[in-house]
Amino acid sequence: MKVSRLFFALPLLVTTVVANSYVTPDRSGSCYIFKDNKLSKRGICLISAEMSQGHEYRDLSFEGKIYELYFNSNISPITVKLNGVRAKFYYRDSRFYKIISASSLKEGDPPLNCYKTKNLDVCYKDFN
Repeated sequence: MKVSRLFFALPLLVTTVVANSYVTPDRSGSCYIFKDNKLSKRGICLISAEMSQGHEYRDLSFEGKIYELYFNSNISPITVKLNGVRAKFYYRDSRFYKIISASSLKEGDPPLNCYKTKNLDVCYKDFN
């Protein structure tokens, strides 16, 4: 009896998990590397993204390296990681590269999305 219940419940569980996750098509963007708060590298990169129930995973392919970004908004405080290391998420102005607050974001002027660890400071901007 218990085996038959499990047999019928398993497809429902799999459907629920699969229905709440998706992969977006790869797209082009701009990637930026900062060192000591100064722009070190800038260029075109490939952005791959996957979302699942509050978890966001992004890979930035830039100059032969892959930067793995992770963002989990399901828990408090929000968990942010860069290449598996806890990171700080923040925004930069896309023209002057100054650090800006979320409250100063402007409609129609997308910021750079940035992830910073002790050793690495990576930002990206979608072309969409």
